[in-house]
Amino acid sequence: MCRRYVILSITAPVLALREFIEGLSVECKNAVNGCKMVLKLRDLEKHLENCDFTLVECSGCDEMFSQNDFHVHRNKCPKLNETICFDARVHAEIAAIQNELFKTKKSLRTSEETVQRLESILCELRAQRRIRAESTRAEDFRDSKWDPDYSYGVLARCPHAFGNSVGQWLDQR
Repeated sequence: MCRRYVILSITAPVLALREFIEGLSVECKNAVNGCKMVLKLRDLEKHLENCDFTLVECSGCDEMFSQNDFHVHRNKCPKLNETICFDARVHAEIAAIQNELFKTKKSLRTSEETVQRLESILCELRAQRRIRAESTRAEDFRDSKWDPDYSYGVLARCPHAFGNSVGQWLDQR
């Protein structure tokens, strides 16, 4: 049991002690596999990333080898070579799927362009139909029986304007 509780936020590292510990000489963790390297503790992690005696597992036969020995084993392992052949088939299938995806995307782009073109044509046709309808109405208005001074039952948009229209009509009488 601790004699005193310590709050982590108020503690400070002892830099001299850290420097002393990181400067200690240590053997590589892979010494049992044949690595003879002795280095400072601060450099151990970087060394382990590239150490030729680090054990790696063969994905074919699941045996462990040092990186040095694995390069030789990789060429001889029958299960790994089967895996490589299987991987080649998988890569070929992936390439075929990617090719199909490319073609589908190209077809989609073409379809989208066609839709945009057709929407543009449809918009133009609607505008032409509107113009024709307006010109037909204008021709109807030019009819000899048409009286431009008569309202033909057109209602005002708001009640106040309607009241003003009635008032104007009464004033004219």
